Amino acid sequence: MCIRDRLIMYPKKENTNKKYEVLLKSANNYYKNLIITIKLKELNMDLLDKKIKKYLGSRKYEFGIFVHDLLRNQTYGLNEDKKFIPASTAKMTVALLVMRDIDSGKRTLSSTYPIQNRLKHSWNDNLGRLPEGTQVPLDIYLKELLIYSSNTAWYHLVQMLGGSWEVVNDRTMNELGINPLFMDPYIGTARMLTKTFQEIYFKQLISTESANYLKQVLNQAVPSMKAGLGQNLKNNPKFINKLGHNCCDRINYVDGILVWGQNTDYIISVLNINVNWGEGKIILRDLGRIISEFIDS
Repeated sequence: MCIRDRLIMYPKKENTNKKYEVLLKSANNYYKNLIITIKLKELNMDLLDKKIKKYLGSRKYEFGIFVHDLLRNQTYGLNEDKKFIPASTAKMTVALLVMRDIDSGKRTLSSTYPIQNRLKHSWNDNLGRLPEGTQVPLDIYLKELLIYSSNTAWYHLVQMLGGSWEVVNDRTMNELGINPLFMDPYIGTARMLTKTFQEIYFKQLISTESANYLKQVLNQAVPSMKAGLGQNLKNNPKFINKLGHNCCDRINYVDGILVWGQNTDYIISVLNINVNWGEGKIILRDLGRIISEFIDS
């Protein structure tokens, strides 16, 4: 069969994974319907692997990286299942569990939980300055948790969600399918951090309303919480992220980011060890740029 007209398609992001019906006509006036699904061209992740390993050099063993191109449904990993200290990125699981309780009707954003002195990380942060017994709405706890990365908010929400790290860890595994991304034991993987942002994007375990709330709050993160993977992304896209850092004997500077790019949407998660705040900003900035230039082209 000879097709008279050539079919030329230049897929755009908004058309990706959509199906179209096309009527084709042959030389003898024979018509045929074709169902076409628009797909972005697949990426050669081996090339991305070479770029990342070249940049990290001998330090590649100190990093866990996982990338998910959400529209192509392609992934890349470097030590993605190796356990690292997750720092404050582990607050994402707590936020998701709170939203699940809200979706179930157990709580609302206006529900309150009392301030307890024993759960204060600092007496000088926004929550730490409040007198014991002060009833604080969950909306405030979540904003302190995600905008300022408050440990005081973290400790109170863990107590509210189950009373112990063990209970919250069980909920994280059973309800979110995430194992590990915990505070106690203090371990996580880049693959599991990516799952928290996948949930905000795909909305399989939380409602659209809850996902939109988390996006809105994360978008308000203070500048110091944005100084990670999103500092120099290709095409200057919209993104949300959760940065974390640890000091002293377990030093690291880590980040997870969900990006709505120009040509595709994607998630990058980077955990590490032996990376201090100053060099961490530079390394995460560079990794974000390398990955975004490769994926969002």
